[in-house]
Amino acid sequence: MTPKKLLLFAGITIGLIFAGVILLVLVNRESPGRLSAEMPSDHIHGGGTPEMPQAPPTGDINKLEEFLHANPDDVQHLQLLADLYASKQNPKSRPLFRKLIALNQSVADNWVALGQTFDFSVLPDSVLLCNRKALLADPKNQKALYNLGAIAANSGDTKKALDYWHRVDLTGADGEVKELVTNGLKVLEGGK
Repeated sequence: MTPKKLLLFAGITIGLIFAGVILLVLVNRESPGRLSAEMPSDHIHGGGTPEMPQAPPTGDINKLEEFLHANPDDVQHLQLLADLYASKQNPKSRPLFRKLIALNQSVADNWVALGQTFDFSVLPDSVLLCNRKALLADPKNQKALYNLGAIAANSGDTKKALDYWHRVDLTGADGEVKELVTNGLKVLEGGK
C-alpha cells in the first residue's frame, strides 16, 4: 500500500467512526420531556431510572415511620416526620432533626427546631448552641434571632436582647415571631 492510499484509508476510517458516533447519539437521544419525566432532578449517575417509592399521607405518623424505615434517605419525608413529632412535642423529633442536620447543616430552621427539643432549664447551653448554629447557617433567621433575644432578655441582658430583636425583619416575619418581637421590644424599650 502506498502512503497516499494508506492516508486515504485512515481518513475514510476516521470519517466512518465519526459518522457512527453521530448516528449512535442521534438514535439514542431522548427527548427533554421524557428525560425529565423519568429521572429525578438530582439524579447524577446512570444505571437507569430509580423507582420512586409510593409516599404515605403527610399526616399519618405510623405510615411515615414505615415509609422511612424502608426509605431512610428520603429527606423530604424525614423532614415531615420530624416536624410532626416536634408539633406534638414528641422526643422522637430530636434524633430526626440531628439526622437532618447531619445531612445538611445549612438549614437554620432545623437547628432552631433541635434547640426546641431541649428543656432550657436543664440544658440551656444546648438551646443556645442550636440557635447560634442556626444564625451561622442563616444570619437573618427570625426564629433564632427571637429565641436568642428572649434568652438574653430573661437573663437581664437588655442590650443583647435589643440587638437580636432589632435584627429581625418585621416586614417579612411570620405572624407569631412578629408579634413576639414587637411585644418584647415594647417591654424593653419602655412602651415606645
